[in-house]
Amino acid sequence: MRQRPPSIDNDFNNNWLWGLVRPEQLSRFLGMSVKTLHKLVREGKLPCAQITSRERRFTPEQVQEYIRSQSTKVCVDKKDPRPVSSPLKKGA
Repeated sequence: MRQRPPSIDNDFNNNWLWGLVRPEQLSRFLGMSVKTLHKLVREGKLPCAQITSRERRFTPEQVQEYIRSQSTKVCVDKKDPRPVSSPLKKGA
C-alpha cells in the first residue's frame, strides 16, 4: 500500500501537543536531515523555540514562514510566448 506524504494540517495542527514539532518530525516532513535543520537554525534561516540548552522545537508558523522564504515566484511572459527550440544534437 502506498504511503501518503505528511500534510501540514494533519501533522502540525492535529497530532502534536501545543503545535510544537520535534526536529526529528520536522526533518521527515521537509525531507532533510536533523543535522541540516540544526545548521539552518544556527544560520538564522529557520527560527525555533529553544526549550533547553539541548532541546529545540518548531511551531507550524515558523515552519510555514521558512517554506515561504525559500519559495520563488515563477514569472511567465504572456506577451511574447515563444516555443522553446534547441538545435538537434549531432548523430540524433
